Amino acid sequence: MTQPVYAQVKNHPNLPSPRGVVLEVLRLAQSDETGLNEIARVIETDPALAGRLLKVVNSAALNPGHSIASIRQAAAMLGLRAVTHLALAFTLLEDYRKGAGPLDLSTYWSSSLGRAAAMRRLALRLADCGPEEAFTCGLLSGIGWLALVCVFPESYPLRDVAPENEPLAARLEREQRVLGIDHVALTADLLDDWHLPSTFAAAVRFLPGGAAGDDGKGKGAAGYGPMLRVASDVADVLVSRTVGQEFLTTLMHRAQTLGIEPLDFIEMFDQIGEDWRTAGRIFAVQTRNTLSLPELYALAQRRQQGLVDHDSRLPAESGAGGRFAGVSTR
Repeated sequence: MTQPVYAQVKNHPNLPSPRGVVLEVLRLAQSDETGLNEIARVIETDPALAGRLLKVVNSAALNPGHSIASIRQAAAMLGLRAVTHLALAFTLLEDYRKGAGPLDLSTYWSSSLGRAAAMRRLALRLADCGPEEAFTCGLLSGIGWLALVCVFPESYPLRDVAPENEPLAARLEREQRVLGIDHVALTADLLDDWHLPSTFAAAVRFLPGGAAGDDGKGKGAAGYGPMLRVASDVADVLVSRTVGQEFLTTLMHRAQTLGIEPLDFIEMFDQIGEDWRTAGRIFAVQTRNTLSLPELYALAQRRQQGLVDHDSRLPAESGAGGRFAGVSTR
């Protein structure tokens, strides 16, 4: 994107961006001559960042085996790219967890962790790429929304609408009309500017309805787009106040187009929910207990029939932060 609005946003002092240790790690990672030990040495100069990385590497979701005690061991286990990308994602999470302007970011990060957890599970089953790389793609796939809120805190054009009830295309059109830029395009451009894998930006650009570029079954790099669309839908289910039958039916259909049969996806959804709650505990991001997909569908059906109140929903929230605002950041 070369439009003037993007140039203005890119140079804004409030724009979320790499800094300090992470900026140096990203710079080093662009060189073919940089080794794991050098990346580890730089990360170790930031004890807080090193501690967060070790927490994730030693979580049950990533490492059910022996304990990892050092960043060098973590880098050897995950690889240079995965450690670099995770360091970037975790630094942005820590720097922008408390809010942007008048908006609470607890739901933004909860949704982002939901997408990350879903992308990792989908990658384990479908993709040729590493699951940690897919996790980072999911975690950063809505960073343009955060950027718009930080740069335009008073004019971001969605506070008068319940976003969970607004289609993505309508939201993007309104962002373009009011701000001259939308959060999906901005996300993709930021990921490119940070020299992250081109598959990340390509997947984000797929969200509004782009072409899959392959057979649509999530194999290899081109499959990131369909995977991210399913992961975004899963995150919406995890954080939204209410979920309709039509949305759940669409989610199941999209999973099936990836080659995941309904019964398998029902099991995967439960695994994603557990991974999401684990990540929430590690990073002090609010999550909640969730119903299974069949239970959610039955609840949506009863709600449609008027047998339960419209606000009857998932079990209570857990973890850090306040109550969810029902914000979808996709």
